[in-house]
Amino acid sequence: MQPLKFALATPALINYPAAMAPWEPAAGGPEIIRYARAADKQRWNWLTIPEHVFMPGVMEETMGARFPEGLSAAAVLLGATERIHMLTYILVLPLRNPLMLAKQVATVDFLTSGRFTLGTAVGHMEPEFDVMGVSFKERGKIADESLEVMKECWTADRPSFDGPYTKFDDIAFEPKPVQKPHPPIFIGGNSKPAMRRAAK
Repeated sequence: MQPLKFALATPALINYPAAMAPWEPAAGGPEIIRYARAADKQRWNWLTIPEHVFMPGVMEETMGARFPEGLSAAAVLLGATERIHMLTYILVLPLRNPLMLAKQVATVDFLTSGRFTLGTAVGHMEPEFDVMGVSFKERGKIADESLEVMKECWTADRPSFDGPYTKFDDIAFEPKPVQKPHPPIFIGGNSKPAMRRAAK
């Protein structure tokens, strides 16, 4: 049986009114890095990294305005710590080019000796998709294909893929992730498709 692992939310990366402490809106990079280093020393397994590209104005009062970009935030905090892992919680997968995301994840995992976990989901805010030029209705299909694309890039010697959204053949893809067969993938969401995606 695997031992239990524990994740700790990273404060001040977001200003979500329902969950933030009074000091968080005024906190910046130095405070967040100090927190990450303290969590590292206390031997937490993960720090979680939230993400949205932007917050629609109609949602700002409920959700807050501040959200980081997940990969760059994780990379900074991984560079500032020694053993703790970073978990994107949660990266909106259909908004990403899967080849670029595969490269970013592999690079971060390679440079940190395997300290990255990809937490991802299809997203729920339609305006975010509209502005990014991605079909909200097709986000589940895009996400499913993106997961397959990334696994192909991470595990195949000469990756190739032929899908509705992504096509490539006989490419070199290095560095590979340190974690094998690839970094862990956690799937978020509470819909039936999300449950099926997580089970798969």
